[in-house]
Amino acid sequence: MIGEGWTSCAWLVNGELVFRFPKRADDWVTLHREIAFLAGAADHLPLAVPRYVHVAPESAAAAHGYAIYRYVPGQAMDISLMSLDQRAAAADGIAAFLRSLHEFTPTIEVADLLPREDARHVAEEYFALAAREIAPRLEPPQSARLAREFESYLGVASNFSFHPVVLHADFSAEHILMERMAVSGAIDFEDVNWGDSDYDFMYVFVDFGWTFVEDVARRYRHPDLDRLAGKLRYFAVLDQIDTILEDAGRALKGQKDAAWRRLRKLLEKLRRPLHPDFFTAASLPHPFQRGDAGAHRRQPQHDAQAGGGREAGEDPDLLREREAAAAELVHEIDG
Repeated sequence: MIGEGWTSCAWLVNGELVFRFPKRADDWVTLHREIAFLAGAADHLPLAVPRYVHVAPESAAAAHGYAIYRYVPGQAMDISLMSLDQRAAAADGIAAFLRSLHEFTPTIEVADLLPREDARHVAEEYFALAAREIAPRLEPPQSARLAREFESYLGVASNFSFHPVVLHADFSAEHILMERMAVSGAIDFEDVNWGDSDYDFMYVFVDFGWTFVEDVARRYRHPDLDRLAGKLRYFAVLDQIDTILEDAGRALKGQKDAAWRRLRKLLEKLRRPLHPDFFTAASLPHPFQRGDAGAHRRQPQHDAQAGGGREAGEDPDLLREREAAAAELVHEIDG
């Protein structure tokens, strides 16, 4: 076995073909989406990606069928093994890939398969969940920092007025492949969807730190690095919460404990005076029932039909706070 995620296991056969076995019948929803998307996108992306050659949703040999793609050679990206020149080349390759992906326009049929969500509604849902399930298990100062992070993000209208693009949405070190210290491929497109282009920088930030992701963003020609830094911190916090609260038995062994450790480390980087009552009932959005937890990760997305966020102006105090917080991210996340 060469890999296991929340929805499938992958086996390499004869060094040429990768067999993916969905863990459950309903995991075909995301796998069919990946297959359909890559069929049209593969030739337009600058990195090697899976090209599926056979799809068998039903098979006597596998409980939930299987799908086969040609092996994309390489190992998980590790910038600690790279020279400075190799890191710069890797940043350039990642930036080119993300820009090509974000500029890609799928067919109408494929576009309709990609999920869309209202970013504000998702943020409010997770705020309520964090208040009920996460805050009671944190130290009071960390709970306050977590609340303030949600308040800050929700208080900036421009966070919800982005133009939705196609996202990889799980663009982490294990899904970025390198050969001979050069970025060579990208795998695992099951979470492909419409959303905020900034989200695709989040796992690069979590896995490699701000210094590297800043280099990637500059080469991507990102228009606002300070704003990106603040959003990545919020996205990273949200991702840990999503893993911690996964309740369908899909999280792999040790992932929830690791998410708790990472969440606490992220919150330790947010030390500043905060109001002690941010997690009181009066400050919380409306209660809700959590949605499907089957996806490997869930991120804030944008429903183009729902409009682009509040019409009120951005709170200048929150903007100044976010700019100050962005300055803190010049250090590596695990430093």
